[in-house]
Amino acid sequence: MFFIRKPRLLQTGLFRAHAQFMSTSATLRRQANLDTRNRKIRDAFYQRYTRVPRERKPDRGQVVAQLPEKFFLSIATLEKLLYAAVK
Repeated sequence: MFFIRKPRLLQTGLFRAHAQFMSTSATLRRQANLDTRNRKIRDAFYQRYTRVPRERKPDRGQVVAQLPEKFFLSIATLEKLLYAAVK
């Protein structure tokens, strides 16, 4: 089994600090993809929780528990994303 070593920049954490000041097309594309993903997650939440008739409205926790399986994220990440949308 081969071990692929991370570049030194990634190991030290300097990459993240440096990436904040970069405005290359790759950085902009990455941010656009992240925004698109977050919008899809919020839309899925609103469709399952907010836009349903009152008699069939599920518990918020049940909806949040279903979404990580669909988007391959942790529940904590989804909670942060959904609470950020409310503010």
